[in-house]
Amino acid sequence: LAAALPMVAEHRPDIVVLDYHLPDGNGLEFMKRMKDGAPETAPSVVMVTGSGDEEIAVAAIKAGASDYLIKDVQGGHLKLLPAVVDRAWRDKLDKLEKNELNRQLRLAATVYMSISEGIVTTTAEGQIVSVNPATCAMTGYQADELIGGNPRLLNSGQQSADIYADMWQTLHRVGRWQGELWNRRKDGSMFLARETITAIYDAEGSHPRYYVGVLVDVTDAKRAEQELVMHRDHLEDLVRQRTSALLETEQRASLILQSSANGLYGVDTEGAITFMNPVGCAMLGYAVEEVVGKPSHVLFHY
Repeated sequence: LAAALPMVAEHRPDIVVLDYHLPDGNGLEFMKRMKDGAPETAPSVVMVTGSGDEEIAVAAIKAGASDYLIKDVQGGHLKLLPAVVDRAWRDKLDKLEKNELNRQLRLAATVYMSISEGIVTTTAEGQIVSVNPATCAMTGYQADELIGGNPRLLNSGQQSADIYADMWQTLHRVGRWQGELWNRRKDGSMFLARETITAIYDAEGSHPRYYVGVLVDVTDAKRAEQELVMHRDHLEDLVRQRTSALLETEQRASLILQSSANGLYGVDTEGAITFMNPVGCAMLGYAVEEVVGKPSHVLFHY
């Protein structure tokens, strides 16, 4: 034991061929101590026992050994060793695959229980078989109030029958539907959910066995979006009103300038003429295009 356990820890073999009788212990004790640290990654064990030790072999199998060999004086058990090791190796692979599958299942279960989206699973006939905690929080129903029932329990009456008909037609045609539906909570209040429903087919892939729906409550997001649209529309109305008022003012000012009996002109900060009304042009004998942009002191100041 003292020498073998550190070797197993260091080299991490896939299979250990172990004699029951050890100088400082026995094979069963070795197996127990080897698995105490990390039972899922411990190597597979083939226990070798002497003739008449069949009870020990049975005990080894119960303790987790993959297989056993009974020694004989002619060494016949050594001829069987390759086949036994091969079985142990395949057993090791099976255990690794099962461990990985169990790990994935535990992870999936953790995600299912903790995810914020609601998940509802129904049979092909529409009977609810599973809901996660987020569904209960979203709808106000306990799991036992939903399981065994039908999703129609959440029907708000806000959608027309055509929407549901289109949903089922899409599911039957492509196996997936996505859209937004108003639903009713247990307390009677409404919430808008963005829903994705996916068909889970049988082994042949021809008939749906289950439907899995994922629900996201978008009530607040939709309300904020509507308020944003209303605010944007209000701002656009204000801009249109201000623009119209400015154009009207500009038109009035232009009319006053054009119809004045006095010669009027304007200059910018550099003294260049920006406009001149018809009376001003007539007084100076210029056309309007001859004066706009020209320095005023060049044209008529002496």
